[in-house]
Amino acid sequence: GEPASQAIQSALQWLQHEENGLALNAGFVFQSLLDQEELKGEPASQAIQSALQWLQHENNGVALDAGFILKPLLARANIEGEPASFDYARARVQAIRAAGTWLEANPEDEAREYVQNRALRLIGAPIRDWIGIADRTLSWLAETAHTEDRDFTYNSLLVRPELLDPDRMDWLARDILTWVGGVGGEQDAKVAARLKVKLGRLLRASAVNEHSETTSKADVVPLEFKLQAALFRLAHHRPPQALLLQGMSRLEELIRRSSIQETLALVPPLIPLCLTTGQTDTRQRLQAAVGDLLAEESELGRFRPALLKASEELMAFWPSYEEARLALAELGIR
Repeated sequence: GEPASQAIQSALQWLQHEENGLALNAGFVFQSLLDQEELKGEPASQAIQSALQWLQHENNGVALDAGFILKPLLARANIEGEPASFDYARARVQAIRAAGTWLEANPEDEAREYVQNRALRLIGAPIRDWIGIADRTLSWLAETAHTEDRDFTYNSLLVRPELLDPDRMDWLARDILTWVGGVGGEQDAKVAARLKVKLGRLLRASAVNEHSETTSKADVVPLEFKLQAALFRLAHHRPPQALLLQGMSRLEELIRRSSIQETLALVPPLIPLCLTTGQTDTRQRLQAAVGDLLAEESELGRFRPALLKASEELMAFWPSYEEARLALAELGIR
């Protein structure tokens, strides 16, 4: 309402003065401002930018109060908004780095769990920063007892499990299954079941040996899962070219048949796999296939929004967020 809008403008005006906006006690103002539901558009981008500048000033970023600012800041940075000129991708990079700095300085603070969960869910977070926070989060899990709300942290780590080394992933899987079989299952059977299904799919994909494409074990695993497995390992291992060729042949066949659901399942993982690791002819085949898919006369062309959404969800697998955005634009998806 009007009172809230006036309060937002008053807070932003007060923060514009350097002696106010960078002062340690401005943390209380940022916390209240970023929590406002009415904070949208240009005022929201101003508040995000000012909060990031405050966190980067002197020792503000390691102060206990910074945790209360990071909580709403990380949530807001993950939502693309107006104005279009504001660089949300850059803000998310600054936000996760601020979160990492604060978490390292305040390992015992009560806001830690919320901050680390929000940071792990940031879209397009740089791999090194994400892994750093994931390592701290896994250590924290190992030191804390199983509680009813532990699934929030599990789901945050499962946003990018491909970045966890095998030993960490194995430990996390065992811990999740223990929680599901105990406190989690007793507290909310549906939540526990959904988490178990998500973990099961990831483990099934990751268990596919990339060098055993002809074995009976690999044959029973859907191609979608094989491509998922290759994506999960992309940070550490290049996928076999045979898998990419198999994926491209299948995609070209599906496009000819106008098979909507299967096509939308294969294209998003094939894009980063082919464009970052594929040979020249494989990349050219992908570009041609996507062109056919998005052609105006194509029956599948009207599913561009769904394809864009699914592709953007996999941006974290690319070497950088900017490289992903550029590739999707060149393919005509964005």
